[in-house]
Amino acid sequence: MRPTPSQTIGPFFAVALGREDSGRAVRVEGTVYDGEGAPVDDAYIELWDGRDLARCPTGDDGRYTVSIERPQGPYVAVSVFARGLLQRLATRIYLTEPGDPALTSLFAAEEDGVVHFDIYLQGEQETVFLAL
Repeated sequence: MRPTPSQTIGPFFAVALGREDSGRAVRVEGTVYDGEGAPVDDAYIELWDGRDLARCPTGDDGRYTVSIERPQGPYVAVSVFARGLLQRLATRIYLTEPGDPALTSLFAAEEDGVVHFDIYLQGEQETVFLAL
């Protein structure tokens, strides 16, 4: 008999530890759109700030809102899960201007603790997605 492999305890681990808010939180919000420009009401967004993973579904209007710690690096890693996708889509939200012109569209300025970042799955405004 082999031992059962260990498993993570879930995205609520920081809450279970009672970690205090460092005052470095930033709210990321936006809308997920399909190739025709319609909001996607059943997507799932994951954001990784380098320390913690935050997850949230989109609402009926395709909007998502999630609070994260301000990353130590220049960007937040983003994964998108949605109907019709065989694998997650990966992108980034740069909170400082990226040096690479190809990544400029991923820059989102922070205003009053809020970063607005819309995600376009296809079409003329398609978000830059990164190979996994």
